[in-house]
Amino acid sequence: MGILIKGQWYPDSQYANDKGEFVRKDSQFRNWVTSDGRAGPTGEGGFKAEANRYHLYVSYACPWASRALMMRSLKGLETSISFSVVNPLMLDNGWTFEEGDGVIPDPVIHAKYLYEIYTHVDAKYSGRVTVPVLYDKKQKKIVSNESSDIIRMFNDAFNEVGANAMNYLPEDKLSEIDEWKLFLKRYNPLILSKGKATFKRGYFKLLKTLIFLMPAKIKFLSILQTFKQTPILTLRKQCYKKNPLNKLFKFFIIFQKLIKKSFIYESLVN
Repeated sequence: MGILIKGQWYPDSQYANDKGEFVRKDSQFRNWVTSDGRAGPTGEGGFKAEANRYHLYVSYACPWASRALMMRSLKGLETSISFSVVNPLMLDNGWTFEEGDGVIPDPVIHAKYLYEIYTHVDAKYSGRVTVPVLYDKKQKKIVSNESSDIIRMFNDAFNEVGANAMNYLPEDKLSEIDEWKLFLKRYNPLILSKGKATFKRGYFKLLKTLIFLMPAKIKFLSILQTFKQTPILTLRKQCYKKNPLNKLFKFFIIFQKLIKKSFIYESLVN
């Protein structure tokens, strides 16, 4: 992993608190590209939609970055917004441009490591170094490193400068989309905690939080597809009984019984 602290890269830093729980902070660059350059919902103005002005940094290994790249393609922005792809292995130096399958080097400052893009913009930057990154080549600034914002910019900001007219954010779906956005913001860190929580008790606490707090409309089993198949099949039979009010309680009790038989338990005790 690693993190930047006042512009200095620390390769061994983790994203966990003193209890071993994975902590994900909000993205720090939250400006918006708009059709006329006015400020968007967050951040400052000055980022007008123009062809060949912006550069996108992504990783094929990151689903958040991948959705930004997909939106770029869906809106027909391949010739208007250039992009680079980092090496899929994130090791001591974080995301790098080390040679590898699919890697597209950085043409902006010829960076060797992605964190150099961050320090190029802010020499004293402190925080995580993530993808995607939307970079303004004209002002030499990072517009945004928040994927949910970037795909919304791509959806409509460039319509008059080369993008097609397709709308992937229909008015009648906005509330539902925002609801799912909030869901992902709250629960994705809990799911990621399996790999990034540093203490076993930290992961167990986050796992229980995920189970108890997930909205009733979300099927619990969809989250557990990363776990062993046999427990999931058993849970599927037991959780969906006649009385829907008992689903959560039954789910938790059965899960407690099965957890010691799954690889989750094995990974926690070994």
